[in-house]
Amino acid sequence: MRLLFRWSAINEQMFLTNFFVIFVRMERRYYYQKRDASRTQQETYLSLIIDGMDQAKTSLPHFAGRQTKSISNVDLLKTHLTGVINHGNGGFHSYVDFNQFPHDPNLTINILLRALKKSADKQMNFLPPVLYLQFDNCCRENKNHCVLAFAELLVSLNIFKEIHISFLMVGHTHEDVDVQFSLISRTLKTKDCETIESLMTVCNGEHMHTVYDVKNWILPNANKFKLITTPLHYKFQKKDGTINVCYKGLNSQDWILLDGHFLNKLPIGKPHIVIRDFSKISVEKSVKQIETIKNLFNEHSNYEYWTDFYQNLNRNAIEDTPWILPLLPRQSSQIPASPIVHVPETVQAAMEKELRIPVVTNQASKTTRQKKKKPIQRKPNNQKRRKVRVFMVQKTMTIPIVDERKRHFLWNIFLSVLELFILTFFQIFVLVLSVLLNMMCYWILMKYIYVLIAEVIFTHLGRSLAYRHVEQMQFSMLICFDFIGKSHLLGK
Repeated sequence: MRLLFRWSAINEQMFLTNFFVIFVRMERRYYYQKRDASRTQQETYLSLIIDGMDQAKTSLPHFAGRQTKSISNVDLLKTHLTGVINHGNGGFHSYVDFNQFPHDPNLTINILLRALKKSADKQMNFLPPVLYLQFDNCCRENKNHCVLAFAELLVSLNIFKEIHISFLMVGHTHEDVDVQFSLISRTLKTKDCETIESLMTVCNGEHMHTVYDVKNWILPNANKFKLITTPLHYKFQKKDGTINVCYKGLNSQDWILLDGHFLNKLPIGKPHIVIRDFSKISVEKSVKQIETIKNLFNEHSNYEYWTDFYQNLNRNAIEDTPWILPLLPRQSSQIPASPIVHVPETVQAAMEKELRIPVVTNQASKTTRQKKKKPIQRKPNNQKRRKVRVFMVQKTMTIPIVDERKRHFLWNIFLSVLELFILTFFQIFVLVLSVLLNMMCYWILMKYIYVLIAEVIFTHLGRSLAYRHVEQMQFSMLICFDFIGKSHLLGK
């Protein structure tokens, strides 16, 4: 009984694990579908993924293959790299800071605005009506009221007509942006980055000099909701002048309309600039570290670069970076960026022929109509003339579209259950085989002992007097073997 309970618990755990893996794959496939849609239909969809890189791999200055014991990673300049992939036409781009700004919704929203402005500039001041955003499942930076309210603000300002925000399941959030981080880490193993500009070249990045305080600007005008970290998908859609906010857990589920809005009213003006805080950087220790490793620099100017950097760290003036939100194009005033293509007449005629609407008519009706033109001779029995009508028949065919994900969903569950059944059967077979082998070993041992004792009895008592003792010993041996076998099975 105990054995059966243990096996049932193991099978249940394996079944739940396989079932969870199926849902993780479905979520990833949903993300890949949105990514592919932005690549094939750039005038309709825009897909962005935003995530941060491990800070331990981008400390400056960086010397590839020349690390000495005098270098202390604690005293090097820690940099934080945030990567953005525009799946349509922007590619990979990164934004670097020195931890002078808190890693909160302000950093995420400012990076999102810069990515949108970069995409609009590449498409001649044009943004598609639908935006797909893929974030890391982190409530501190991404999955919070501030980011969701800002997404609703983008729809309210008519910058987008529809925005989808998606998060992968916890523990399974690594995606294509992490592949770019891996390539950067691999490049740093063979290439020196002795200055900040050299790191920008390796990671195709730009420095975040200014961050606007969007959090304190938008939250006073936002509503509070509970359990916003539970759903994996949010949708903000503008329909008939009103904004509908929907959410759902898995992508296979139906959208649920939110009772209310994240944004109560539009904020006024523009947010203030976040004050930079360099307290996390120990200037004295960093300068001493640079002095210790000055012989490792390929050029002496790089040593002077870091000396001036730490001396003027708190004196650098804040760059006048404009507030990007008013500069983004609206949907009503956008002009598609696709060029005008002159189609040849032969191609135009072929297209018109293919796009011509087919008309299906009844052939019998046409022949009857032709016969109608002949003079009709009335019969003497006063038979009424039959009226002939010609109908133009046009048929509409509805082709059902099968959702590949839902069609293969039950098949995947069946395969997982079949795999679980085969694994369980194989484990039970191995268990039974081991029990039989143990019983065979016990039988051989008892038989050996029986032969040994019989020879001893035959030697001392003689064969004529020993048969009675041998029969009693065989009967006792069988009882003992039966008891040992049953006790072994109960122990298993």
